[in-house]
Amino acid sequence: MLTIQKNIIDELNAEWNDSEIHIIYGKSGCGKSYLAQEIIAQFQAEQSKNIAFYLQGDSLCENREYYAFKECLSDKLDKYYKKIDNKKLTSNIIKEIPTAGEFLNFLYENAMFAKDKKQEQLSYILDNSTEMDIILKMRFLAQSRKSLVVVDNFQYLDIKSIELLNIILEFRKSSFAFFKDTIFLLFITTDESQTQESFINKILKREKANKYYFPDMEYSDFLEALNEFDNKKDIDEHIKKIIYKLSSGHLEVIKNIVKKINSSGDFTYNEGDSKEKILDSLIKERLQGLGDVGKQISELLKYASFIGLSFPKYEVERLIECSHIELSNLIDKSDEICLTTSDKKNAHFTHDLIRMIFAFRAKKDKAIYSSKMAVCVKELYPSEYYQRMEYELNSGNDRNSYIMASLALLQDFRLREKNISHNSARSFTSINPLYNSYIEVMEKAFEKYYTQKYFDVIKILEKIEPILPVELLAEKDLLLSLVLTKTLNQMDRIKALEILKPYRLISSVNNEFDLWLRIMMTYMTSSIHLGQRNEALHIEKELYIQLSSKLGYDDNAIKYINILRRRSNAIHDCNISKEYMRSSVDYFANMNCKEIYPVQYFLCLNNYIGVLCQCGDFGEAGEYAILLQHFIMHHRDIQYPRMEIFVNNYLLALLFSNKISTEKCLEIYNNTFGDNLRDNADQVFLLCNLSVLYMRMHKYESAYKILDNLYNNINFNNDNEAMYAISIRINLAIALAYISQTDKAKNILNDCLENLQSANYKIYIEQKILLLIEFIDKNSFQEHIDVEDSLFNECSFYQDNSWKFFGKTFHYSLLFYWSDL
Repeated sequence: MLTIQKNIIDELNAEWNDSEIHIIYGKSGCGKSYLAQEIIAQFQAEQSKNIAFYLQGDSLCENREYYAFKECLSDKLDKYYKKIDNKKLTSNIIKEIPTAGEFLNFLYENAMFAKDKKQEQLSYILDNSTEMDIILKMRFLAQSRKSLVVVDNFQYLDIKSIELLNIILEFRKSSFAFFKDTIFLLFITTDESQTQESFINKILKREKANKYYFPDMEYSDFLEALNEFDNKKDIDEHIKKIIYKLSSGHLEVIKNIVKKINSSGDFTYNEGDSKEKILDSLIKERLQGLGDVGKQISELLKYASFIGLSFPKYEVERLIECSHIELSNLIDKSDEICLTTSDKKNAHFTHDLIRMIFAFRAKKDKAIYSSKMAVCVKELYPSEYYQRMEYELNSGNDRNSYIMASLALLQDFRLREKNISHNSARSFTSINPLYNSYIEVMEKAFEKYYTQKYFDVIKILEKIEPILPVELLAEKDLLLSLVLTKTLNQMDRIKALEILKPYRLISSVNNEFDLWLRIMMTYMTSSIHLGQRNEALHIEKELYIQLSSKLGYDDNAIKYINILRRRSNAIHDCNISKEYMRSSVDYFANMNCKEIYPVQYFLCLNNYIGVLCQCGDFGEAGEYAILLQHFIMHHRDIQYPRMEIFVNNYLLALLFSNKISTEKCLEIYNNTFGDNLRDNADQVFLLCNLSVLYMRMHKYESAYKILDNLYNNINFNNDNEAMYAISIRINLAIALAYISQTDKAKNILNDCLENLQSANYKIYIEQKILLLIEFIDKNSFQEHIDVEDSLFNECSFYQDNSWKFFGKTFHYSLLFYWSDL
């Protein structure tokens, strides 16, 4: 370490505790990055648990959203893997859990049922799901650890990373308390354009920050640097002064000149050459000395310069079309000649100046390199539409640029995000009337979709003509299909499936994997809703094959596989689903994903609770319901979707495991859901359960009123009976039997029996209906007589343990998150 660097560290150490924000200024090449790494090393050496977040700005990646954060977090999570014993955790939690009533009050007090974002939730503070993902990962890593945030090349941070950093600093004492004692170091290059100066000024107005300045390199510092870089040759004093002048104090240039002198004993130069030109000549000479290998390294690094200061090896492998071994050998050689440093997964340019030299060399063939990058990113990061738009623009492919810009904007609409940096995509599409009109229509359609005005969405989407690229028509059809599945009309559900059928093959959407994945997930769920189990199984298999092929390089692939396990539990018998779901639960818990992906953990565990109930494992279902209750209470800053689904399963699991009384359960249902009919299947199931609770409390007229209203307002389709129709008919028949309308009750049960066809769990439901008809004939339904277990007592075993659930006299409805990705 040079004296000028040691002096900065000494100043920092002296004022370390005076402020939490320290800003270090210096010219390019003065040693700031080295100093940053040295500070990180010292910090982590203090205690092994200490964690440092190293955010690095990149001059060629300023248009890549959250680039600095994504690069920082890309390989940190594996190091902090922690296995969790769910059984042990559950047994400990049960001792401290409040009553169900207190828990529901907690949900209301913390706005868990509110559709609008609340200030105490992270979703209120953060702009979008990407920021949520980043913050949750950082929270997981920083909790219970001393942390340090180092931002190198701050002047090159992308705008979204700067905005997120600002949020972290502003809320680190409140919502982001895991950063409350964190030290932040910002390294800024003074001889580069200061586009982010306004942000620094904003920090300085709001925060106490210490400033430090690297002095210009004196000649004595230069001589020290020569020794530091192991100069082995005697250099004439005149030449030393020339090198000092030419290098402008840039340590990377000095290091490469020393390397050249050590290897050949001389250094040629032209008066007035810039440090960039000198370094370029040195690198070119070094690569020429390696022959064909040097040419291959040069080509590799040209491509790599498009990716960033750091670049994953698997990305470059696809770009230059070489084998893994060949690539490893080339990068090893590049490391050897000090152009890069590398680890197992990634390689890194030793300095931004070296990366800029290779980017400049690639400039004359920019269109060719950009075209290959567009293909590579499409395969590796298919949903990075904005980045793909930039590559398509640079390659001169206007058509694909319009498509990517449109898909980037649709992604914002779909995720309900407002990305300021996507304004250029909006401006670009506005140039072309065809794409501009499409974007305007889709934006209106998504607005209506999220306010549940589904019929308005259908009318709006009718305005889109089928003359657009297939990717955009597929996005429109996917939204239309989702809308049609929200209705209770069976013909709409059939239409929803037919709309998506043309996209069965990934090639039908030009191999857009993210789009195809979303379509097929919806297609699979729609198929099972219509009883087309074989078709759903076929889709499931295709999805597993496609996702498995990405496991080697896509970090999201395993997450999506476990989402698929959760969503496909509708396809399989509950005993098979239980095994699938257990794997999914173990993944999200054992990998600490429940801290990183809390919503996915919530969705997964809810479905598992439902499946356990269907399998007759009521005790275990009750324990997991309490586990999820505990999780929600300790993660109250997360906004969870459709909480009524969870509350339904939570209450039923407690009821079946005798952890809550029927009276209390009915009270909570009434307070939570009410008895108003709404035009969606979830509400129908909830009202059916409410009617069952009324009957268990001997309030038969109240139950009959709800069920008769549902029966008369829903269009039953006799070709393929839906599960909500089965629930209505069975429970209505029981209510009718209680109020002595036995003939009508039997007619309804016989109608239901005739129209089961391919309904889920048909064998259990058939047996249940036949036994119910026998019970009616025996006049078993008498007022104030509890018949909850009468059916099961009459026939205590049928098929397997699932009969414990399906053999209950009343027909209960468990709810699942199938459409939520």
